[in-house]
Amino acid sequence: MDWLEAVMMMYFMKVTLATFAVYVLTGGVLDANKAFTSLSLLNILRFPMSVLPMMISFCVTVCLIAIRCFENKWKSYVLHLFTGFYL
Repeated sequence: MDWLEAVMMMYFMKVTLATFAVYVLTGGVLDANKAFTSLSLLNILRFPMSVLPMMISFCVTVCLIAIRCFENKWKSYVLHLFTGFYL
């Protein structure tokens, strides 16, 4: 197990413990039925939670590339308006 897997396991344990803590602190009664049901649902969410940071990074990268592309097209358009030449 490399360090990234260890960090992700700690992340999932912290999310699970935080979920149970918030539920109990808000006045909920945590019995075995609710605990095992929520554990199974959190286990289903394990993969989406691990992919979320990567997806955010990809989205930011795509947005930056799109902004750069728009800037280049805009500069070419403005240059063509004033000089008649395209880049």
